[in-house]
This record gives sequence, C-alpha cells and structure tokens, in this order.
Amino acid sequence: ISPQTHKYSLSQARKHIYKQETPLAKPKFPDNSTDPQFQFKFPQAHYMETMLASLPIETRKIIIFVPYHSYYQSSGGLENVRRWQACKRHYKEMALKFPNVYVIDFMIDSYITKKDENYWDPLHYNLKIGEKLGQLIYKAVIKNKEDPAYILYRQ
Repeated sequence: ISPQTHKYSLSQARKHIYKQETPLAKPKFPDNSTDPQFQFKFPQAHYMETMLASLPIETRKIIIFVPYHSYYQSSGGLENVRRWQACKRHYKEMALKFPNVYVIDFMIDSYITKKDENYWDPLHYNLKIGEKLGQLIYKAVIKNKEDPAYILYRQ
C-alpha cells in the first residue's frame, strides 16, 4: 500500500526527520572506517556472499544502499556513522569479488537525499523518488553511466 500523497505534510516529514519543524545542518564526521580501531563485524554478510557465489556468472547482480535522508545518515553520532561507513565498505568489497556485480550507493549526500520534500520520514521517500530510483538503476546498470545521486562500483 502506498502512502496517500494528498495527506503529505512537509512540516510533519521534518518532525520525523529532525524531531522539529525547522531543518538542521547535518553534522560532519570524518570517514575513518578503515582505521583498525573502528572495525565492526558483519556476521550476516556470509549469507549474501553465499548467494552471490551461487548465481551464474552471466547474471547481473545489483547491490543497492538505499537513499536514507542525508540528515539521518549522520544520526546516532560518530559511532553510528563509522558503523555505516564500515558496513558499506565491507559489503562493497565482498560483492566486488564476484563477476557482473553493480554496487549502487544512494546513501550519500545528493539532490535526492538532501531534499526534505522527497521524504515522509528519514527512511521512506515518496513515490516520485521511487520511480526515479528505477530510472537511476537502469542508468547505472544498463547505460553504465554515473549520476550525482549515487556512487557506482562495478565488477
């Protein structure tokens, strides 16, 4: 069931995103996810690795980091940011060991994730963005083109 667009409220969305109606600046944190003191374990990653290994070489494999709102990407403080950085790095490196893999990272600061009007809350974007993501995935995988909305890694 899709959200009822006529009930959308930007002020309500901002309350969900920022816990207030006024937007806040996104906190800045360094990317030091490769620093050994900030290593995290991802024990569930073996499920994806097993699945990728079982797929035929000619099968296109697409891994997507979804476009959470930009402000939310820094929520939870430095420890949480480091965990996300490490998670993305771990899954990207693991996936790119296999042939015909595309890793599309929408979880970046972009024209999609920085625009409050695209979201119902920090995690859920509107139908227009859902349609746009389909177009962007096609652009990345079929057209093999870059876009400021994502970072593309391929093998």
